[in-house]
Order: sequence, then structure tokens, then C-alpha cells
Amino acid sequence: MLRFTLLPALLCLFTMISHGQTTFPTPADSKERLFYLQRDPNTNTIVYDINYMADGSINTVDPVHVYWIKYMKGGQKEELLEIEKKFAYGAKTEIVDAAEKTFKLNLVAYKSIDIMLKPAPAKSPKKYNAFVSVNGKTIALNKVYLKINGGSPMNPNIEYIEFTGKDHKTGKPVVEKIKPEKPS
Repeated sequence: MLRFTLLPALLCLFTMISHGQTTFPTPADSKERLFYLQRDPNTNTIVYDINYMADGSINTVDPVHVYWIKYMKGGQKEELLEIEKKFAYGAKTEIVDAAEKTFKLNLVAYKSIDIMLKPAPAKSPKKYNAFVSVNGKTIALNKVYLKINGGSPMNPNIEYIEFTGKDHKTGKPVVEKIKPEKPS
């Protein structure tokens, strides 16, 4: 009897170890959601949502609202600290096309990665989508995962960045990884 109980547990443990990524909770989707970012060593999640004005139009001055979902505190929502906005998880945006209301977003810690924010098609449940080009593919972004291996809170050693979403051309699920360049 022990053998039948132990075998599934060992298989589950082996699967988690072999894939390398911790199992993270998935934030509830919303029509405002652009993408979310998760990273080792904990499950707290940074969320990037479109920021709307009271009248329902996009806030063109500050189009992205970035905040935490603190799963290690029961899933409560918290705003980023000013230092986190400035050096780690904040986003800088610039308007690319005022008429179309498209924006370029760069994460403050990874300025070389351009994420384009574009209005979603009329039939879409979301109003905006985030697109990133990685390894020659354009991805409708859903999730970013940072694999961190040591370093310090202000200078983590990032093994790779993984982008998850759908291929812009085919609509098929896609996961692409890059190894970030070390800042000089």
C-alpha cells in the first residue's frame, strides 16, 4: 500500500524538480490585464494593468498601473514601493501613436526590452494587448518569469527571462527564453 502512495508523490516531486520553475499561483485574469511577472525565490507577483480614467478612457499620461499580488500574505494587493518603481519593477512608457493610442513600455530594470501596448480587436474581452518580440517571434504577452540564481536583492543574478503568451501570427501558445546581458 505504501508503494502506491509513495510512487505518485515521487513522480510529482521529480516533475517539479526537472522543470526547474516553482509552481506559482496564476492571478485572476481581467480586462485590464496586460501581463504579470513572477520570479524566484517567492510567489509574490507583479501585475501590469492598463490604467483607465474615471470615464473609461486610457490614461495617456500614466497608461500602466503596476502593483503586487502578495500571495505570501494571503493574496492581498499592494502598491509598489517608490524604490521598486524606480529600480526594479516599474515601467516607463511613451506614446508611439497618439491617434491609435499605442505605447511602448520598458521595464525599468530591462530597458532594452520593448513591449508594445496596442488596442485589442473589437471582439476581444480585453481592451489592450502587450506584444514583445523575442527570438524572432512576436508574442501577445501573458506572463514574464525571471529565473534568479543568487545575487542580491538590488543586483540579482538572472539566469534567464521567459516570455509566455500566444504567437501573434498563429495564435498558438508560445514560450521563449532569453539570457539577459549583464549591465556594464
